[in-house]
Amino acid sequence: MTTAAPELARRARELRRLTVADPVRHLPEVRDLLAAARQAGDTEAEVLALHTIGSALLTTLDAAAAKTTLDRAVRVARRSSRVDDLGAALVSRAGAQMALGRSTAAFRDLAEAAALPVPASGPTGTADPGDPEDPPVARLAAFQHGVLAQNLGRLSEAAGHYRTVLAAPDIGSVLTAKAGNNLGLIEIQLGRPAAAFGALELARRAAEGSPVLAANVASSRAWVSLHAGRILDGLEQFEQAEELFAVAGSSSAEHAIEYADALLDLRLVSEAAEVAERVTAEFQQRGAGLMAAEGILRLATARLLQDRAAEARRWAHQAHQMFREQRRPLWAARATVLQAEASLGPVGTEAPARTDEPPAPHTRAAPRPDLAAAAGSPLHPEAPEPPPMPDPVTPAQVSRAAATVDQLGPVAAAVHAHLVAGRTALAAGSPAPAVTHLTRAVRLAEGGPVLLRLHGALAGALAARTRGDRDEVLRHCRAGLSDLARHRDAFGSLEMRVRAGDHGGDLGRLGLEELLRGGTAAQVFAWTERTRAASLTAVAPVPDGGLGDELAELRAVGAELERGDGDPVDLLARQAALERRIGRITRRRAGSGPADEAADGQVAGSADSSAFAGVSPTRLRRLLAGRALVSYAALADRLVAVTVGPRGVAVVDLGQPAPVLEAVERLMFAVRRLSRPGPVGAARRAARAAAGRAVADLAARLIDPLALDPVTELVVVPSAILHRVPWSALRSGPVAVAPSAAVWATGIAERSDGHGNGRAATALVAGPGLQGARTEVLALQRVYPNADALLPPDSTVAATQQLLGQVELAHLACHSRLRADNPMFSSLQLTDGALTLHELDLAAAAPRRMVLAACNSAAGIGFGADDVLGFVSALLARGTRGVLASVVAVPDAASALIMPVLHAALADGGTMASALATARSVLDPDDPAHFVTWCAFNAYGAA
Repeated sequence: MTTAAPELARRARELRRLTVADPVRHLPEVRDLLAAARQAGDTEAEVLALHTIGSALLTTLDAAAAKTTLDRAVRVARRSSRVDDLGAALVSRAGAQMALGRSTAAFRDLAEAAALPVPASGPTGTADPGDPEDPPVARLAAFQHGVLAQNLGRLSEAAGHYRTVLAAPDIGSVLTAKAGNNLGLIEIQLGRPAAAFGALELARRAAEGSPVLAANVASSRAWVSLHAGRILDGLEQFEQAEELFAVAGSSSAEHAIEYADALLDLRLVSEAAEVAERVTAEFQQRGAGLMAAEGILRLATARLLQDRAAEARRWAHQAHQMFREQRRPLWAARATVLQAEASLGPVGTEAPARTDEPPAPHTRAAPRPDLAAAAGSPLHPEAPEPPPMPDPVTPAQVSRAAATVDQLGPVAAAVHAHLVAGRTALAAGSPAPAVTHLTRAVRLAEGGPVLLRLHGALAGALAARTRGDRDEVLRHCRAGLSDLARHRDAFGSLEMRVRAGDHGGDLGRLGLEELLRGGTAAQVFAWTERTRAASLTAVAPVPDGGLGDELAELRAVGAELERGDGDPVDLLARQAALERRIGRITRRRAGSGPADEAADGQVAGSADSSAFAGVSPTRLRRLLAGRALVSYAALADRLVAVTVGPRGVAVVDLGQPAPVLEAVERLMFAVRRLSRPGPVGAARRAARAAAGRAVADLAARLIDPLALDPVTELVVVPSAILHRVPWSALRSGPVAVAPSAAVWATGIAERSDGHGNGRAATALVAGPGLQGARTEVLALQRVYPNADALLPPDSTVAATQQLLGQVELAHLACHSRLRADNPMFSSLQLTDGALTLHELDLAAAAPRRMVLAACNSAAGIGFGADDVLGFVSALLARGTRGVLASVVAVPDAASALIMPVLHAALADGGTMASALATARSVLDPDDPAHFVTWCAFNAYGAA
């Protein structure tokens, strides 16, 4: 062999150390050194340079290029008979093989490296060209064995390899950081959070000299925090890790796929799907088949949570095929479980039919919103098409998959697998194996963090339901909902509290079904209250954390877009970045409750405690004072109403929910046609007739079966699927809509006691671009001569916010925008831009009564069974007791006609509901334009 100057090899080793800390920055220099080594015939330097380049490429997820480069390193090392360098190159190439999904080839490389003789002298070589202490190839091979076993799902085996490596005295800081990091990930999956944080702290100290390693450890700590129940800590750490990856110039795709897990747990499903699409495409582009398969599985999970079950099945099947080719039985089993879950109906409809009732059809009564579809555009412009529909998996396949996950996998995955296997067995009419799986899920979930315990509670409820033990079903449901309340209370953001409630929807429905079969009407009413409006409990305002500046900048960007100033592509990018930053800041706001955390072997929270304190029927009847209250609840195939009135409490079965939802759609379609300007003609008369039929149909299905006195004032508590119903149009007398009986009772008690917000002033605000808004505000000044009025250009966000915090009653006449893709950025349009739900949620005070004379201001996005996120919920959460808002677009002229009448009734001491009934009486519902306004507004709350 020709040998060049020894400084080439020394420089190659120095660059190897530098590259582990900054793989992108030093690659050009390493490539220059490679050319020099070849010219000089220095094979040692050439192997080292090739090894360094290949490892750096693997760090940046370019697995295919890394494999090609490491192939060359192995060939040169073989020719030169450099045993130490050959062993190191083989170990690194094993990592590249695994990243490409070639597990057999990876193990073959490791076996060859292990069989090489130990060199008698000279450098020992290393599988990672950045390890400054040059640990022996045997240590590196053991670490890589751990990596391969971990990726294949053999967690206990992988942990053993990492512990062996960490116990050795000669591994150096880099290998310590990597082994400690990976061990921490395994410990949390095995349900040992204390051990996980201990391993990660060891890794953090060892990684202090390397930005890339520090970023990886920070990302792992975020993921571990999330799965240990430290939700808010995990969110903050994910963002810190993202910043560290940016500083290190390293790919954050693996970090992003773990962040998608956090988003799914937080029910930020659309964002999680977008992340999964983006990083999966990156993995596929780079040939990183190992991570691409995991990304596809996350995408399948997101699609299932979006109620796109068929698409979820397809993606899960594709992931399953990829995992099988990669010889990853744990991951293949998890994909099988997800395929099975996507084939099931709603929770509770799997059980074999009881002899005293017909079987329940497998239909969803209250699907979660597909925000991407609602927004009218795909989540990602290059979103891949789902593969063809696979054959359904059998109960036996799901059972075997659950056993595999239980044997090999994370505790959380095992709980989920047994829950789905139990549900699958129930759907197949096999109760005995179902109870076995469900009972195993309950046991595995004990002592875990809150989301794991919720899965355990659901499994326990289903097992008890199968055994016919109603009391046990309710015990599990109460325990789960109590845990959920603690979880929800950890959040200070209204959005996160609403989204958290989605985790309890199945428990709420199961408990309700049991009580409808054998409970009293009072028990059914109490249960419906248990899942209603818990997210709207007022949370004390906190410092905005810089949100005021961010929101002001967002308004400025929006104004530039409206005016057509600047590059729209750049402005849209800035707008999206600002919205991401604002969303992340608000998600981290702490609530009134402690973060849930389960220590090793200990249960966090009581198994069956119940902090629920609703309003009793007796107290409610006293507060109703002759009124009647009706609370609606939707199940998979059944809509029920619980009435509370002078004659007591009663449950009324209203039949299937589908005809009601169809009537609402017919009404909304007809109203949209009537809202369009134009002369009255045959088409408008037909639309008016269709709308009238839809209103009559809704009244016949939702109101008439209740057999209420027609003159009795009504309080309606709708389920989320009924939030678009124009309740005021279904009854001639006053109708108040409330998110829960408890919320209404609080407002009416304050009114009865003479307690309010202590303010008596009135604010009148007109927004821009609305022809009748200025006229409307000027007309209302005759009702309120001392009111503070803001007209364009003075009706800015800041001025409006200041007024809202000082008055008892506010009237806003402006445009509104509902953001289905991101509800917290729904807004009321003022002179200088958007007043968003974020700002309403952050407000220290809100008017006791608010009139939103804006199109679709009552619209919102439904979550879970009974939560809606929109203007009304944001105001009620901040203490507003009465809101008037519209479920449809409202014509200017007819709206301006009723508003002076409405406010005159309010000024005379009427409630929002009674004032609305008075104002509607001046309209002619036979007139198409009047009809839209006649049925547009609902009165919310008790004030």
